[in-house]
Amino acid sequence: MNQAMSAKRYVIPGVLNLMLILPASALDWRLEADWEAERQETVDAPLPLVEETPFDWRERYDLSVSQSGAQLDLRFEPQADSALQVRQAFYDGRLGDYELTLGRKNLHWDYGYLANPLNWLGPEDGRSETLAEPLVSIQQFRGINTDQAVCSLRLNDEPELCALRTQGFAGALDWQALVGYQESWRVGVGASWVPGQRWEYHGSVVGYESAERWQYRDSALDQSAGAAWNGLVGAQVSGASGWQLWLEHHYDSRALSVIDWRRLADDLDVWSGTPQAMALAPAWQTPTLTEHRSMIRLTQNWGDWDLTGTLIGFWADEATPLTDLELSYAWTQQAEVRVGWQSTSSSGILGRIGRSDVYLFGFNWVLAP
Repeated sequence: MNQAMSAKRYVIPGVLNLMLILPASALDWRLEADWEAERQETVDAPLPLVEETPFDWRERYDLSVSQSGAQLDLRFEPQADSALQVRQAFYDGRLGDYELTLGRKNLHWDYGYLANPLNWLGPEDGRSETLAEPLVSIQQFRGINTDQAVCSLRLNDEPELCALRTQGFAGALDWQALVGYQESWRVGVGASWVPGQRWEYHGSVVGYESAERWQYRDSALDQSAGAAWNGLVGAQVSGASGWQLWLEHHYDSRALSVIDWRRLADDLDVWSGTPQAMALAPAWQTPTLTEHRSMIRLTQNWGDWDLTGTLIGFWADEATPLTDLELSYAWTQQAEVRVGWQSTSSSGILGRIGRSDVYLFGFNWVLAP
């Protein structure tokens, strides 16, 4: 074989025997396939917004290609309305102590899982995925410290977001401070502290000069602009036997408060089954639902087995938990099978939208050089 060529062979017993012959300077790439079967069951409630779905099959294929600072991430979902999505497409180039980024890229600045208040141009939490926004960014590296200026390049009618960020390290402390402008000013600070081998503590807070806030007044939902706060505190601890525990609490003054949910619950009991009740549906469509949320997340690893359990409490008229349990087995670095169950309790005010029990079976396969 010519020395300028290299060969890669991928074998799935009984299914696929494939040899790729590529130039030695081929792109770095990764193809990930997900196949999931899901069934959702729902119980009745005064405001049934959750629909029951029968057995559903989903496919998802993610392709990531990168070389010399350029990266392209594509997703193909045959069942989705937009079957082909560009998740990220950007170029990172170094100029001495500076790094220039241009394109669609998610910026991960925060430390949390339940929420990421500092991710102004990235995922809002550790459970969700977002399409990256077009942006331009320039970073200066001062040893282990970083200064960054970034502006979004939105192609729709939304206003641009521009921000300045500085990040530094002091011993076991990782800290950062941000200031941004998007029609009004916002300021954020965050830090992560790792005092030893087992514990990590983190927190972040953002203050908004003006933000859209939800309230429930005079038997009606109201959205108005005003000063707001968004913050997260948390800790995680790990053990030698393979377990890891996350504890987090999130506060967002833009969401409905406990008092507002109590007022809404009283009216919903009176209006159950009427058009006035359905007019309250937007309360369940706000980003964080409740002003206060808490989370306990436990992961346990036994070699090829991983078990993950998450309990998220929404502080409303009554505390309403969201439970999530998943067990996965990876018999190689390329293949994984998983089963899961997710349920929203029907007790408490949030359960009035109808409890949704979701059962999941999935299979994941990865090809990479």
